[in-house]
Amino acid sequence: MLSIIVLLLAGFGLMRHLQLEKAEAQMRDALRQQEILARKALEEEKKRLQIEADKMALERQQAEKKRLLEEKRKAFLETEKDRQGAEEESNLQTEEAQLKKLEAARLITLAARRQEEIKRRQALKERADAEIEQLRRERVVSKLAGITVEKKRKKRKMSWKSRCVEGNCENGQGTFNFANNDRYTGGWRRFKRSGYGVYFYANGNRYEGYWR
Repeated sequence: MLSIIVLLLAGFGLMRHLQLEKAEAQMRDALRQQEILARKALEEEKKRLQIEADKMALERQQAEKKRLLEEKRKAFLETEKDRQGAEEESNLQTEEAQLKKLEAARLITLAARRQEEIKRRQALKERADAEIEQLRRERVVSKLAGITVEKKRKKRKMSWKSRCVEGNCENGQGTFNFANNDRYTGGWRRFKRSGYGVYFYANGNRYEGYWR
């Protein structure tokens, strides 16, 4: 009877240990996803700031053009009152009309860019939600199927190795392809990016620097 109790206690302890390891692995995956989303958000913020800077520069140029045109028109009206003056005034009005058209086109372009940015952010959010939902479903399916933590760990390790296309992505230098088509080439330590490396985003952007 005592040996049965001891075996039950040992089994309960082992089960608790496996549950803790599973929770730690899930937390690491969630942190990795948050890091990817944070870097994407940073790139989006840089693009937004660049668009705003371009907008302000264009507005300053147009304001300067308007000011010069106004000064030119006033000087002309003060010295010319004949037909040539009327013709120049017409030209100035034409230029102002062109500026208005350019401004309208610029506003339309900015609105289109905003819509594209909103759609892109929505797509990123939907993709992140889909990945999270996929992880949740895999966790539920694993629990229902009775898959042990050890089998899941081996499966995850095999998946990790299949995505490590070059070098050592555990401890060393290697190239790893992520599920979202991002790619990282550089140093690794305990399955994490460490030291100098280059992160290539699926949208064409890249980050080069040191990781810890």
